[in-house]
Amino acid sequence: MEAKIIEKELIAKQNDVFRSAFKQSARGKIRLSRLVAVHPERELIVEKVRNFNDFSPEIDDPYLERDFGAFDHSGKTYFWKICYVDLDFEWGVDPTQETCARILTVMEASEY
Repeated sequence: MEAKIIEKELIAKQNDVFRSAFKQSARGKIRLSRLVAVHPERELIVEKVRNFNDFSPEIDDPYLERDFGAFDHSGKTYFWKICYVDLDFEWGVDPTQETCARILTVMEASEY
C-alpha cells in the first residue's frame, strides 16, 4: 500500500512540474482548444492553469495524480487535463512507465 502512495505522490509531482512550466518538450506537449487559442485573455487563462492548486479528491482529483482541474474565468468555466502517452504521442501508457510523455490540454468547458 505504501508503494502505491509514493507512486501517486511522484505522479502528482511530475504533473505539477509539467503543468507549472507549461512548456513543450520531447516528453510533453501543450494543446489549447480553438476557443482558448483565440481568446483575448489567453495568457491569463494559461496562468490560471500554471498556478492551479485547488485540487479536491472528491471533485477533480480522485486518483491523487493532479491531472485535471476546472476553474472559472470571466464568467466561463475552463478545464485542463493531462493525459499519459508513449514517447511517440500515439498510445496511452501508465504514468509510472519510463516511456511516459504527457499532453496537457486546456479548453473551455463548452468544448467538452
